[in-house]
Amino acid sequence: MSKDGTAKFEYEERSICICGQTLKCASVDVIQKHYTWGNIKFIRCNVCGSWCQSPQLTLDSLSNWFNSADYQGSSSSTGIAYVNYINDEESRIKEAQRRYARDLWDNISPGARVLEIGCATGSLLSVLHDNGCIVTGLDLSSKFVEVARELYGLNIILGDVFSVDLPKKYFDAIILLGTIGNLQNITKYLNKFSELLVDNGLLIFNFVDANSPIVKYLYRSKFWMFTPSINCFMTHRGCEAVLKQSGFSIKSIKSDMQKPSLQKLFNHARLTAFLPLINKLWLGKTSLPISLPIPSVKLVKALCLKV
Repeated sequence: MSKDGTAKFEYEERSICICGQTLKCASVDVIQKHYTWGNIKFIRCNVCGSWCQSPQLTLDSLSNWFNSADYQGSSSSTGIAYVNYINDEESRIKEAQRRYARDLWDNISPGARVLEIGCATGSLLSVLHDNGCIVTGLDLSSKFVEVARELYGLNIILGDVFSVDLPKKYFDAIILLGTIGNLQNITKYLNKFSELLVDNGLLIFNFVDANSPIVKYLYRSKFWMFTPSINCFMTHRGCEAVLKQSGFSIKSIKSDMQKPSLQKLFNHARLTAFLPLINKLWLGKTSLPISLPIPSVKLVKALCLKV
């Protein structure tokens, strides 16, 4: 916080990409964004092509950002990442049910012990719980944790994976959806996940490929991933490199299928000017009629090798 009480970002140095290479600050490979909380800067790695936030937000700043209406949105204003996250729970539950049926049920059996990092309001965990899984969730936002506990009564913990006590070699699966790019040091987190997963345990996450045509040729610097919450906007090559150096074996990488609400779709496409109209017509929570591959988004399944 500044002296006048306004929320402000705090930073820490960061000079290494997720692939292990030193970031070189060439002017042609730098993107800067300006927010009322402070400025952020992304540097493109000249080896794997990933965009890394440098300097990066501190964990406390990231937690405060996740907890704010500037990020989550509210009934009175649209957030940077979401129109009104809390108000869209009905749509998320439906999407979580589709996610389970499409991507998870054949790898995560009833009785499986599942940890979700960045679980937000707990919609996916509630679906996994309903299908017999033993679930635990972590999130940095106290608002999200409060809502998740109130709605579903699940074991949701406020904090970071390094700040809470979790049993080693316990979880059969760890899930991060829309979260991997938020992690401040992906290699460090992946090593921690290796400690928590059973041998050959499953890591499932999705990421937006920074080398996809929609990013490189359409939106470029205006793409929605260049925001304060994103620590690393990685490429397919960067993803493979960081998994390999952390001891994970890739099981599959495929296009991620989703059926987002019109509200979410318009917000991510930066068509927010149309949101008042679609909400006035009661169409904001309406989802697309079929699941489609989301341009540039990849779903990864990787196995934790024996240590």
